Amino acid sequence: MFSFPLLTNAEILACLDELELGFTEAMLLNPEKHRDEVRNVFEQLAELCCGLSREDVARHARIDVDRLPYAQLHEESVVELAVFRGVADLLRRSGVADFGLRDWHAPSTKRLKKHLSGVINFAKFREDRLAEYVQLCQQRDAIIEDASNAQRDALEAQDEVSNVERETYDARQEVASAEDATAVFETDAAAFGRIVASASEKRDDLVDAARVLAEDITNSLEEVRLRDEECARLRDTAPVQTPEELESRIAAMHQELEAIDSAHADHSSELERAMTEARRCAEAAPLIQRCASAVEAVEADVAAHRARLAELRDVERQGDGARAEIRQLDDCLKVADGNADLARKRVDDCAEQARLRADRDARALSVLRDELQRLEREAAPRQALRRHLEARAVEVRKNVQVEDVAEDAWIDACAADLAAALRATHACARELPPPPVLA
Repeated sequence: MFSFPLLTNAEILACLDELELGFTEAMLLNPEKHRDEVRNVFEQLAELCCGLSREDVARHARIDVDRLPYAQLHEESVVELAVFRGVADLLRRSGVADFGLRDWHAPSTKRLKKHLSGVINFAKFREDRLAEYVQLCQQRDAIIEDASNAQRDALEAQDEVSNVERETYDARQEVASAEDATAVFETDAAAFGRIVASASEKRDDLVDAARVLAEDITNSLEEVRLRDEECARLRDTAPVQTPEELESRIAAMHQELEAIDSAHADHSSELERAMTEARRCAEAAPLIQRCASAVEAVEADVAAHRARLAELRDVERQGDGARAEIRQLDDCLKVADGNADLARKRVDDCAEQARLRADRDARALSVLRDELQRLEREAAPRQALRRHLEARAVEVRKNVQVEDVAEDAWIDACAADLAAALRATHACARELPPPPVLA
């Protein structure tokens, strides 16, 4: 039950004056003399707090014509009962559970202050909670908008990550092919280097051999020249020998010359081979230069591919950062979904409470209608008694001849009969069960 503090007269008048309800201090101090005005104030409070106006009640009020006799006579009473029910429901929600027909038709100052204090405090409480509800709705809308933005950002980030992954995959393929080509180039370059080193060594060896052979040939030619000179000198100075000795000597010299010629021929062939190797080395020099240029180009390509690989690694790190952001966005999205679910749950709870309240109000209205029909059925004997008393009074007026001098006495007798009839009616009414308390 909603508890509230009792307000002072000044506070009540100030609040109602702020609402421009036309409530005065005289109405608060003497509500018995201003019953209609007090009921009007309650109706205005119900309209302000619950949106319940007499016109809406009259438009939605329904009377069961088939079950209720003389239904047209109860149109105003049904509307009045529905308005009272709305005011009683407002006061029950405000913390006043004992608001009844006595407070509606014969209000007292003490209970009126209590009722107005409850409604004013409930209106203040409702205003605060309404502001909180509006704030929660705004937060829910902001969370839903943030969640939708996060979803869009996550989708965009996923697209970017997919593009980066595709580019990274293509770049990795390029790097792999470049690395394979680099490995092939390095292998070829190593082979070319070995060939170049071997050719250089052979060229140096051949040059050294050719130099040695040239020196040997020069020495051999010099030795031949010296021997020819020696032969000439010896021929000029030598004593005359026999022909056999000369022939043997000449034969020996011819053999030496043949040996020298064969050695010269061998040296000449070795020199030709060395020259051939030198020419081949000279012809291989451009190829070696091209191989060196190719090796430099391969090294440049390897450096470029390494730079590209470094860029791709940077892109991968950026992709990892994007994935981390995506995970953060997913976490934010989960939190937003949880808040949205909580807000939807609150809205569903409010809707469920409203539905239960409407069902409870419908049941209360049905109970009130049944009670009204029961009261009308119980009031039928009273109406019959009233008609009987009226018929009796008419008969008395017809049968009794009243003189002018006894008119006052006759009026007193009729008043006594009516008072007795009213006492009997009140006695019958007291014997009836009390009306139900509206929940």
